[in-house]
Amino acid sequence: TDGVTREIFRIKALVFALCWSGDRLLVGTGPDGQLYEVRDRALESTPLAKLDNGQILSLLARPDGEILLGTGDPGTVVRLSSGFASQGELVSEVYDARFLSRFGALSWRADLPAGTAVAVQARSGNVGEPDETWSAWSAEQTDPAAARAESPPGRFVQYRVKLSARDPQRTPELSSVSLWFRSANLPPEINRLDIPDVSTADGATRQTRLSVRWDVIDPNDDELGYTVGVRKDGWPSWISLTETPISEKTYTWDTTAFPSGYYRLRLTATDRPSNSPDDAITRDRESPSFIVDHEPPQVMVTPREKKALIVLSDNLTRVVMAEYALDGGAWMPLFPDDGLFDTLREQINVALPDLKPGVHLLMVRATDAAGNVGSGDALVVVRN
Repeated sequence: TDGVTREIFRIKALVFALCWSGDRLLVGTGPDGQLYEVRDRALESTPLAKLDNGQILSLLARPDGEILLGTGDPGTVVRLSSGFASQGELVSEVYDARFLSRFGALSWRADLPAGTAVAVQARSGNVGEPDETWSAWSAEQTDPAAARAESPPGRFVQYRVKLSARDPQRTPELSSVSLWFRSANLPPEINRLDIPDVSTADGATRQTRLSVRWDVIDPNDDELGYTVGVRKDGWPSWISLTETPISEKTYTWDTTAFPSGYYRLRLTATDRPSNSPDDAITRDRESPSFIVDHEPPQVMVTPREKKALIVLSDNLTRVVMAEYALDGGAWMPLFPDDGLFDTLREQINVALPDLKPGVHLLMVRATDAAGNVGSGDALVVVRN
């Protein structure tokens, strides 16, 4: 060999035994006791047999074509004869469609020499293991161009292939089976709709663009489209912000073209990009009320000799910072009498003990959480 490794077979099971039989590799597995045939050159695998119970722990291929299986749990020896059987069948694994589904066309590819035949059936259910709640096997279908599953809607489905031949030298060979289905359409699920809370911002930047984010999943993995609308408290209807559906899970809203006030945002998700108009489903979610604030704080300054009373107020968001300057000098910080910027109205008594006699300009500016800046001023007269 050239020392190069390559994968020739993959299965979700434990491989307990390997054995060459001519140009094919026999693979014994567990815990379901299945025997596979792998043809190395074609890289094709075929299930040959499945035990009712047990694990295939050892294999022996005899010169006459017979295969012996040594099993465990329970311990037995099973003989697979190479003799001719005029009939045989293959039952597929149970396929999970994930959701309630309708089953349609049933097709297959097979090499059918003269005197051979293939018939395919299907059955369905709503539990993972076939039981009495499953449907009966459908009528046998023999025309792959016109066959249909003819099974009632369900989540799980299984097919059975019956093969028959009269001549040992001429046997059918099945290559593939396809079963078409359509799952019931389920609505999109809007798990989260996040909008920044302007009232908790620090006022460092003016809040004129609102970035909205959301998390939406679709159980069918459909492609989704989103539209965004807003409504101010007191408005009778919604205003659309997106002319056509968008695919991104974020939207930035320029609020400068809207008046200040309390708003709600509505996100609409639709799976129309992956479904017909009749089958498409739409879901909405509204946000809690939030603030759009373009108005600066009100600043009232009442001068007194060597001191001043300052009242700051805002209709929507709290004041987060205040400063004063005397006679065009450096800005100095101001703090409310209670030490906290925590309400829409704040009162500040500021002492100005170092003022010299004369008239002085006291300038005050205040910033709210939305980054709006308001100002006020007064002349302070200091007498000799």
